Amino acid sequence: DAQDRAQMAAEAAQKRQERAAERERQYERTAQEVDAIWTTATAAQAHPYLEGKGVASHGLREDALGRLLVPVQDVDGKLWSFQRVGPDGFKQFYEGGRVEGGHFVIGDLAQPGPVLIAEGYATAATVHELTGRPAIVAFNAGNLMPVARTYRQLWPDREICIAGDNDHRRQAEGKPNVGREKAEEAAAAIDGLALLP
Repeated sequence: DAQDRAQMAAEAAQKRQERAAERERQYERTAQEVDAIWTTATAAQAHPYLEGKGVASHGLREDALGRLLVPVQDVDGKLWSFQRVGPDGFKQFYEGGRVEGGHFVIGDLAQPGPVLIAEGYATAATVHELTGRPAIVAFNAGNLMPVARTYRQLWPDREICIAGDNDHRRQAEGKPNVGREKAEEAAAAIDGLALLP
């Protein structure tokens, strides 16, 4: 009956709140672990991944196993996680860390003019090195939208360009061009510009 349905809905809402609170506690514990690892890691200079992509290390670090550490931070600069990149290019986020909405900034965001948001580190570093513009690493196509919305809230009038990965080879095979689609969706949602470098 209606009373049972209301009670079930209230219990379900309570369980959702409890899961969300536990997830936040997990994120905080992981942030402490990540901070300790980041502190002991060494500054990355040369690395096979960077050399292969033809980009520099813009504040990255390297762990004892030779993996690059790309910080995943919030808009205030808090370190929540990192993406580990092996010498072979294999990428993996630190388990249990917050990633959604997290990003890494290359360059100086205080510099006036357009800012660029890109999927991965190599794309953001390339765009930054070629243009001198600040670039933000969103880490994956699905995270372009949350990062773009964060910065649109911060800068209602600033030009924001989304540099998506153009998976044109997949598109030619009749498969979805996810990088292009997500970049265009994010750009449209924030009244920005989609670029497909």
